[in-house]
Amino acid sequence: MPSWGIFEILEEAEKAKTREKKIAILREHRSKQLMDIILGAYDPRVQWLLPKGRPPFRPLDPEGTEIALLSQTRTLYLYVKDGNGPDLTQGKREQLFHMLLEAVHPKDAEILLAMKEKSLPYPSLTKELMAEAFPGTIAGMPQIEPRSQFQDIPVPDSPKTKIAAQDAPKAGKRGRGRPKGSKNKKPKTPTQALEEALAAVEGSNDTFAPPPNAKPVMPVWNDVPPGVAEAQNQEKQALAAGETLQNALLSRFGKV
Repeated sequence: MPSWGIFEILEEAEKAKTREKKIAILREHRSKQLMDIILGAYDPRVQWLLPKGRPPFRPLDPEGTEIALLSQTRTLYLYVKDGNGPDLTQGKREQLFHMLLEAVHPKDAEILLAMKEKSLPYPSLTKELMAEAFPGTIAGMPQIEPRSQFQDIPVPDSPKTKIAAQDAPKAGKRGRGRPKGSKNKKPKTPTQALEEALAAVEGSNDTFAPPPNAKPVMPVWNDVPPGVAEAQNQEKQALAAGETLQNALLSRFGKV
């Protein structure tokens, strides 16, 4: 079955008439990428180092970009407090996020904007519904579900998504009179510009991990919000069932 984009999954769930159907759709398409978005929007331990409000940006042409966000959720820790990312200036962090908004489907850009405000742009997909769909994944909610059940959605061709192939220059004959080695290069696409900027930050297009010997630190674990203490107590009972909530968040926002 072809991969669904994040906005396609959430829109489908939003349109469902009953709570049971919404939950069934979310569970059918669950993945690490989807959980990145849900945790980013609703987990109180995830704190975004981004300013409030909507920055001006140029939406990407939506044609063929439905799954572009699938390969970019791996970089969300760059924008999270204590996410074990590189030592970015605030200006650089905001620049990268701005480039991310311009490199994904416009509807996914709206999801990212809502997520950093700790919400989702779908009124019926509340924190309570997500907690019921994925028990134990959001701090402060009851029960524990092993994170090992969540798998990455395979992204066609490479981690750059299918639009990477569309971004590549097409072979063709040079026009008559155009000198060999002409410096008139095709402008970079938003996707190419983002990947180059991320590579400059991390040193590799494909490697996003904390520095060697970095001490794992998770968002707001030193400042436990109301309701999280209960979930922390439940972790002890969940060790036999799978990963703890802290390790679940660490695996997605502390490293990739």
